[in-house]
Amino acid sequence: LEFDEKMRRVVAWICRAGTLAEQAETAEGVKVTIHNCPFRNTALKFPQVCTITPQLMSRLLGTNISQADSIHRHDPYCSFVVQRPADS
Repeated sequence: LEFDEKMRRVVAWICRAGTLAEQAETAEGVKVTIHNCPFRNTALKFPQVCTITPQLMSRLLGTNISQADSIHRHDPYCSFVVQRPADS
């Protein structure tokens, strides 16, 4: 699959898990924002929980991901920047 199709499927999968997720193009890559993280209460106590989603996305997409916003840092939502592969 092409990167854009993989990206679309990953965001759709996140939404099917009961979260409100969206993606937007940025200068750094594709920003994925999760507005209602299902791990919110746990992440406030155990920040390492916040590594689950970006690690999974990185493995599924085969690219680097950085966390831009995080509820454990008291941001209102979580967001990740997915770097586009050089060949996409």
